[in-house]
Formats: sequence, structure tokens, C-alpha cells
Amino acid sequence: MKHLIATLCYLALIAQLSQAQTHVSGQIRTNTTWTKTNSPYIVDSKVEVANNTSLTVDPGVTIIMKATNIVIYGNLTVNATTQDPVRVIADPKELSSIDFNEQAFSKTNKDTLQLQNMLFENVGINFFKNGPSLMFSNNKIKGTTNVTWEAGLGESFIFNNNHVDAEFMIYMTGNTPIEPIEQIVIKNNKFENSIKHMAVLFLNCTSNKGIIIEENEFLNNGTAIRARGNKTTTITKNNFIGNHLCIDDKGQSASINVNHNIFMSNLKAIRVYSNDFDIQHNSIYYNRQGISLLENNTPTTYTPPNIIIENNCIYENIEYSIRWGNTNNWSLGNNWWGTTDTNKIDSAIIDFTEDFKLGKVSYGIMAKKDGSCKTITLPPTSIQEIKKNKDVSIYPNPYSNIVTFDFGTTSVLSISLYDITGRELVSKTNPNTNVKFDTENQPSGVYIYKITFSDKTTQTGRLIKQ
Repeated sequence: MKHLIATLCYLALIAQLSQAQTHVSGQIRTNTTWTKTNSPYIVDSKVEVANNTSLTVDPGVTIIMKATNIVIYGNLTVNATTQDPVRVIADPKELSSIDFNEQAFSKTNKDTLQLQNMLFENVGINFFKNGPSLMFSNNKIKGTTNVTWEAGLGESFIFNNNHVDAEFMIYMTGNTPIEPIEQIVIKNNKFENSIKHMAVLFLNCTSNKGIIIEENEFLNNGTAIRARGNKTTTITKNNFIGNHLCIDDKGQSASINVNHNIFMSNLKAIRVYSNDFDIQHNSIYYNRQGISLLENNTPTTYTPPNIIIENNCIYENIEYSIRWGNTNNWSLGNNWWGTTDTNKIDSAIIDFTEDFKLGKVSYGIMAKKDGSCKTITLPPTSIQEIKKNKDVSIYPNPYSNIVTFDFGTTSVLSISLYDITGRELVSKTNPNTNVKFDTENQPSGVYIYKITFSDKTTQTGRLIKQ
């Protein structure tokens, strides 16, 4: 259904813009400007911008890709503004992209390509080795798309203040042999609904200043971050909500610092395979699974990496807060577990007590939660928060099998319940004032509801099944 809606929106836009349009294809060998007056530009087949040639795109231009690509050997300048953005769109059923060829920029070129105030819909963006440094900011990305960046010597990748609501992935890889990158910064973005892909993937990236992922929101993605670099990755001050897996180090990596983040209502917060981790000052709660350490099909006997887990708030996770997967004994630092009752804390840790082939985990207890324990109220997860929007009560939450929706005097057109992948489990149209959903046959975890009211507004939120 989502794919069909995207196609219909694409066709509607084509019809809307069809009165004035310019068809383009082939090679651009002289400096060229695409203007708003002659927009939209319909790319019927491959467009190549030649060496030492510039293509300038004026504010307000729309570019429509027809299952093809624009290849930049020369230079591209996009003069989009917040009031007059540049749109690059394609049919979701077709494969279209903008490609920056490795011949476009030399290693000695210090220029930075700036792509700002743009809308990309179903269009990939590919940067090949020895391409430009990139400043990608204040853009909107929709549909099915990706940013692929193959790094070269001395380049920088800055990805800031973007809203990504798409099947999307930032795929970053270093050259072989690995060459140092100046800096990689991913900050203040919103990544949501990339169910099938990893939102951010690093592969063999080495940055002189490290890799920084800071102050982002990751909502309803498959894997939010997979770090496989050769320099320290710092993941700090991010919110992770409703993801399958938030942070994963599957594969060789340097140390990973995870601090001052919030992990809430995810299937799994953090999975540590084989690398050094420093996990401090995070809030990890209401997830199905908390932190899985050295996860494998059978317990491993090798010397575990340096893993520090302390000064976190780890509590109310459904299956476990900590899962240990090594035969060695291991000691946690002091954390707040939501309680000082050692029986309750023990029940939230999987180790020798549950499987004699595993080592024993010892831990410290913070007597009370401190400033590291942070909560967030978006999306709504409690009756009090929901009532601020509409006269609706949802209880209990968390729940066991049956969850109740009480609409009071509010008129409702429909209500639906989804699992974390977006698969609809049950739906009811024109419901009465009180609706009960029985999820006895569904596993524990995070679920999403959507209410459509008679005024066509909607309300969504997350439910926790214990």
C-alpha cells in the first residue's frame, strides 16, 4: 500500500508540472544553468556533466528522473533555499541516482560540495573515491534511496539537520588500502522508517578526528547504526525509539563510545560482538532486550574485549537488561537498575545462573538514579501524554495480552495495531467508544497503534507487551 501511494503521488506531481517542462539527456559540455522558468527538467536518459564543466541548478527547480542517472565528472552547484528548495524525484519502481565520478575531483581539491535545502525522493546519491568533501544539510529524503560515500584521502563527510523518512541507508566505506578521512559527523538528523536497511553503516572508515554521531533521532528503523570502522566511533546524545536494533558492531571495528543516549521501546538496544565498548550515562528502558554482549550461538572462550558499562540507567527491559555470552566471568560497573533488590536485578541478567556454560556476571548498584536517567515523551506512551492530544485513554501500558482503547466522546474512524516492522495485525473501522485488542498470540515486544479521527487527524504511539 505504501508503495502504491508513493507511485500515485509521483504521477500526480508529474501531471501538475507537465505544462512547462524541459527534457534533457546526453552530455553537457558547456557551463549550463537549469532555471525555475524551464522547470521541471525531465531526465529521459543518462546525463553526463563533462570534465571542467559546471552544471548550476537555480532555486525552485524540479528534476524528474526516468530510471536513469546524472553523472558528474565536472562540477555541480545547487542554489536551493529554504523558501525555494530544489526537488529531485523519481518513480519508486525505478532506479535513479546522481553519481559523482572519481574523476570529478582530485585528492588535492579542497572544495566542499554543498547539497542543502533539497528534497530527494526515490533517488540515490553516490560519491566515488577521491570525490569531494560533502556538506549535506537541511534536506528531506523520502521513498527508497541511499547515500553511498566511498572515501578518499583528506575528505570530510558532514550530514546535518536532515529529515529522512524513507527506506534509506548511509553507506560509507574507506578505500583499500585504508586512507585517513579528515572527519565524519552525523548530527541533528531524524532517521525513520528504514525497516529493511541499516540507517547508518560504516565499513573500513578511518577518520583523523574520529566518527561522531550526535543528537539524532532514530525511529522505527531496522538497524539504526552498524559501526565497522578503524577509528573511534562516538555515539552520543541520540534518541533511539522503536528500532529493531539500535547499535551493532558486527565485524571488526575500533573502540565505540556510547554515552548520554536514550534507548526506549526497541527490540534490542545494543549488540556487542567483538570490539571495545565504553557504554556510560545512557538510559536503556522498556526495550524487549537491553544489551547483548558477545552474542553467539554457543558461548565463546576467547578473551573478551574491553567493555565498560557503568553509570547507566538500565531497567524495565522485557527479556533481559544484560545478556553475557562468554565463558569468562565478568564484572559490570555501578548502574541504576530501577531497584536495589538483587533478586530482581539477577533476574534481568542472563549469565551462569541461566546457562552453566557461561561465566558469572557481577555488578554494582547505584543507590538511586542520577542525571543519567532521562526519559522522553515523544512518541506518547502513557495515558497522561495521550490525553494532551485527544480525549483518549489507553490502558494498561505496558500490558500482558489485552490492551483497551477508551475514546470517550471522541469520534473515531478507525484504529489499527502494527508490529514493529509496520505489519498490520488488527484493525477496526467505526469503533465503539471502547475497543479491546487481544494479542495473546503475539510475542512480547513493542507495538504501534494508529488512530484516525473523524476530522482526519491521526494519532500514533507505542505499546509495550510484557
